[in-house]
Amino acid sequence: MKNLLTRNIVNLLLGLFVISTIVSCEKDDLQDKDSIEIPARTADAESGNLKASISPASGSTLTSSSVTFSWNHPGGYYWIDLGTTAGGDDIFTNSNYFQTKKYTVDNLPSNGVVYLRLWYYYNYRWAYNDYTYTMNVGGASNEITPANGSTLSESSVLFSWTHAADSYRLYVGTTAGQEDIYSSGNISAKSHTIKNIPQSGTVYVRLWLNINNSWSEKYDYTYTAQTGSSTGTKDFILTAVNDGLDQSDMDDFASGLTRLNYTQVLKNVNVSTSQLKDYMGRSIKTLYHTGHGNSGYIATSDNGLSVSSLTSVSVENLIVATCLTMKDKAWKNKFSGRTENIMGYTNYSYDNIDNEVAKDFTAKLGNGKTYLQAWYESNNTQSNLSDRWCCYSRSGSNIIEYSAVSGNSPKTGSSFYSLANGKVLVSNAISKITKSSSLPVNYTYSASTDQMVSEVSKEFGELEGCSISQQNAVEKAQNWVSSQSGFSQVEFDEVVRLSADEAVIGYQVRFKRVVNSLSVRGNELTDYISLLVTDNNIATTQYHWSTITKSSVKSAVNVLSANEAINVAADAMASSYKGDVLKITQVEECLGYKLNSGTSSLVPAYEFISEDGLSIVIDAATGHIL
Repeated sequence: MKNLLTRNIVNLLLGLFVISTIVSCEKDDLQDKDSIEIPARTADAESGNLKASISPASGSTLTSSSVTFSWNHPGGYYWIDLGTTAGGDDIFTNSNYFQTKKYTVDNLPSNGVVYLRLWYYYNYRWAYNDYTYTMNVGGASNEITPANGSTLSESSVLFSWTHAADSYRLYVGTTAGQEDIYSSGNISAKSHTIKNIPQSGTVYVRLWLNINNSWSEKYDYTYTAQTGSSTGTKDFILTAVNDGLDQSDMDDFASGLTRLNYTQVLKNVNVSTSQLKDYMGRSIKTLYHTGHGNSGYIATSDNGLSVSSLTSVSVENLIVATCLTMKDKAWKNKFSGRTENIMGYTNYSYDNIDNEVAKDFTAKLGNGKTYLQAWYESNNTQSNLSDRWCCYSRSGSNIIEYSAVSGNSPKTGSSFYSLANGKVLVSNAISKITKSSSLPVNYTYSASTDQMVSEVSKEFGELEGCSISQQNAVEKAQNWVSSQSGFSQVEFDEVVRLSADEAVIGYQVRFKRVVNSLSVRGNELTDYISLLVTDNNIATTQYHWSTITKSSVKSAVNVLSANEAINVAADAMASSYKGDVLKITQVEECLGYKLNSGTSSLVPAYEFISEDGLSIVIDAATGHIL
C-alpha cells in the first residue's frame, strides 16, 4: 500500500511536471516567435521549388498600375522585389520584411515586362520564387503593331508605332533591353522591318525615342516567336562570358557547323543567367557555351547558372565547354522530350585545346558521326581530356551516362576494312573523305634542318615533386615561347603529366608549327618545341625550328585522297608496325617534313593515327611514308 501510494504521488508529480513543461515550452515558443531575429537576404539564397500559387498568375497581363499580389507560400515573413530584369528591384523593393500574404504595389510601368521576386522565410532560411508579367496599362498594345504580347509567325516582321519623336532606335533581344537579335541604329520613319526573328522563344522589343536630342524615353514590348519549324532543324546558338578566356573556340565551332549547312540563330559573348536559361529552353538543334564553370555550375555575366535552378533543357544538343560542369549528375534529370545529349567535362578543361576539340568535333559530325560519338572521339584523342569527357545521352526512355569516369564509352559506329592481308584495318569513315582543297598544290616549301637546340638545367632523375597545376604549367610554357625571338606560327600541341612514385614531378608541354592552317608533322623530324615545366622553372628546353621558304611550282601537284594514300602505304605501314594489327581510326591533313639528300621540304601529307596513338605521316602525292 505504501509503495502504491508513493507511486501514485510520483506519477501525479510527473504529470504536473509534464503539463508545466508543455505550457512553458509553448510560452517560450511564442516569445521566440515574437522576438525572432530574421537574417538578411543573401545573394546565395536558393530559388524555391515549392508548387505554391500566386495571384495574378505568372505570365498574365496587368492592366493597372496598382496591383495587389497574394500568395499561399509557407513561412511568416515575406519580401517583394520588382524589376525590369529577373531579380531586379529598380521598380520596387520593400524597406523591410512583412507578415501578410498579400501586398499592393503602386506606380507600375504602363508597358513592358516586369519581374517579381517573392522572398519567403521558411525553415530558418530565405528562399524565393520568380514570376513574370506583361504590363498593358491604358492600351499600350495599341501603340505598336504587331500588338504587344502577340505571336510572331514570320521571321521577317514590319514593326510600326504611333509615338512622336525626332528619331528612333529599335532593339530586339532575348531579354528586355538587349539587342543580341537586332539593333536598328538611328531611324527617322515610324516603321522598321526586322528580318531575323528567331523560330521560337520570347522576343523583347525596345523602342527608344529621341526627343530634343535626348534618348531618355523608351517603350518595351514582348512577343512570342513561332516562325516556322519548331524542331530547330540545324539551328545553333553560341554563348560565352567576358571572363578573360579566349572565346575563339566558339568561332571554330560555328565555322564547322556552317560548313554542314547549319544556321546560326544568335551569338551572345557575355551571356547572363536569364539569357542562358532562355536559350537552353529553346527548340533548336545545338547550343554551344564556352567559359568558366564548376560542378553543376556555369559562370555567367551576372553570377552563374546552377543545374539545380533549371527546370529542364529543351535544346536537342547542349555542349558546355567549361571546367567540371558535368561532374554533377543532376544534368541527367534535366532532359525534356526533345533533348538528346548534354555534354561537357567532369574535371578541368583547358583554354588552349578547346579550339582543337571544336574543329575535330564538327569534322566528325561531317563524317557521319553522331553527337555522342563525335564528342567522345574528339576528346578521347586529347591526352589531357581523355579522362574527363562526359555525355549524358538519351537511349529510348533512359538517360545514359557515357564518360571517362564511368568507363562507359559509346560505340564509335566505325567499321573497318582490311589492307595488307589483314595487318592494317582502316576506319570506313576515312574511305568517305574526299580530296581537300586546303592542301597546297601550287607551291612548295623548302626547310633548313640545322636549328635544333637541347638545353637541360636539371636532369630527369633530379626532379622532385611539384605542386604546379597543369593549366599553370601550360601558361608558363606559353609565356616562355612568347618571350623568345625567332619563333613564329606556333600553336599548342599537347601536355603530358610526368610522375615518379605516384608524385607529379612536372609537365612536358609541346608546341607545334602551323603553316597556312596545316600542322607540320614528320616521322623522323619535324618542327616542335618541348618544355619540361616544374614549380620553379623550365627544367628542359628542346626544339627544332626550321627556316621555311615558300616557292611556286611549275605544275600543280596531283594529290591523292586519304583513302587512296593509305591503300598505297598499307604494306609499308604493316611491315614497320611492331604489333599484330594496326587499326587506323583517324586522319588529319598536314604538311609533312620530307628529308632529301642535303635539303628538306614540307609537302602535302596525311597524318594517320592508330587506335593506340601511333602517328604515321604519308606523302599525299605518292602515298609513301615520309
